[in-house]
Amino acid sequence: MTTAAFQSAFVRLVTDQEFRDSVRRGQIPPGVVDPVEREQLAVVAAQPGIAAMRVVYRGFRLNKILAMLPLTGRLLGEQRLSAELERFWKDQPSGSFYYVEEANRFCDFLWKRIEDGLETPYLRDVVLFEQASLRLQKAAGEGRELMLQIDLNHRPAFLEELYKGRVPAEVPLEPTSLLGVVSDKRPVRWFVLDPDNPLTLSLASQS
Repeated sequence: MTTAAFQSAFVRLVTDQEFRDSVRRGQIPPGVVDPVEREQLAVVAAQPGIAAMRVVYRGFRLNKILAMLPLTGRLLGEQRLSAELERFWKDQPSGSFYYVEEANRFCDFLWKRIEDGLETPYLRDVVLFEQASLRLQKAAGEGRELMLQIDLNHRPAFLEELYKGRVPAEVPLEPTSLLGVVSDKRPVRWFVLDPDNPLTLSLASQS
């Protein structure tokens, strides 16, 4: 049975090119202390098949991000999304194959990018919505009830446009609160918290 340190290092051989190069140069992580595992790690790092696994893995990794954060992907577009993911993967090499965790970490990365001046219309609202949706979906999968309120800078019509595959035209600023609900074993539902015009978003069934 392999140790957790060896398993984590094996994952990084696939996910982190710089880490693989360092192992090939003989720089075995100090956490891998078993002599047999250290030798196995060096052998695996030298195998040409690891490079092929990396290509497959990165493609799968991209597709999982797109599946879990579809609105973020559509808003940024393929080229911008790829550039941001490359920055993310370089700054935060993954030590796990759990993609829900990675989607959340990518949202956190985008928050920092927004704070540092990344300007894309609606990006702040979209990341806020999709990160909350991940939490609600997790609760639904675990059979838990959960309610989350988020405060957007715009009316949510642009979210429906993104779900339909269209990047919305300019929408004026209009702060709007949404309530996401998971209860009674029903799918995630989103409501606009507007006492004058309460409504359920049509995208709720797609969340």
